[in-house]
Amino acid sequence: MNGRRVARYGVATLAIATVSYFGAMMLAPRVIMTKAMERLAAQAGGINTLMTTGLPDASVRQIVKPSPDLAYAFCVFDLSEGPVLVGGKPADAYWSLALYGANTDNFYVANDRTLGPAGGRFVLADTAGRARIPPAFRDLVVIEPPSARGIMLQRFLVLEAGALAGVRAAQAEAVCRRL
Repeated sequence: MNGRRVARYGVATLAIATVSYFGAMMLAPRVIMTKAMERLAAQAGGINTLMTTGLPDASVRQIVKPSPDLAYAFCVFDLSEGPVLVGGKPADAYWSLALYGANTDNFYVANDRTLGPAGGRFVLADTAGRARIPPAFRDLVVIEPPSARGIMLQRFLVLEAGALAGVRAAQAEAVCRRL
C-alpha cells in the first residue's frame, strides 16, 4: 500500500469512529430513557399516573439500584395533552423530588430542606402549555421541562421500621396528574 491510500483509510476510519461515537452519545440516553419510561408507565398503570413503593428488596427494580432505606413515588409525565401537576411532602426524615428529561438529564431537584415540611407542588408545562394552566394552579411554580416526557421521582428516607407509616402517609400526598 502506498502512503496516500493508508492516509485515506486512516482518515475514513477516524471519521467513522467519530460519527459512531457522537451518534451513540446522543442516542443512547434517549433509547435508555424511552425503555425506562415504558417500563415505569406500565408498572404504574399509565402515563401521568403515580406509583409508590415500600422499602425495596432484591426483587424490586422499578428504580435502578434502589436504596434499601428509601421508599419511592414515581411517575412518567407527558405534557403532550397539557400541563401536569407534580409534587409531594416529606415525612419525618429526608425527602426529595427529582425531575428527569427524556435524555436522562436531571433538570430539577428539591428536598425537605429547600421546601420545608409542607413540601411543594409544581406545574410542569411547556411554553404553549402555560396558557392551559387552570386558574386555580396559576400561583404554583411552573417548571418547563427540556422535553415533553420524563420521569418524576420522589425519595422518602425510612430510618426505622416504625417510620414506614409516616412515609406511607407522605406518599399518599404525592401527586402526578394532568391538569
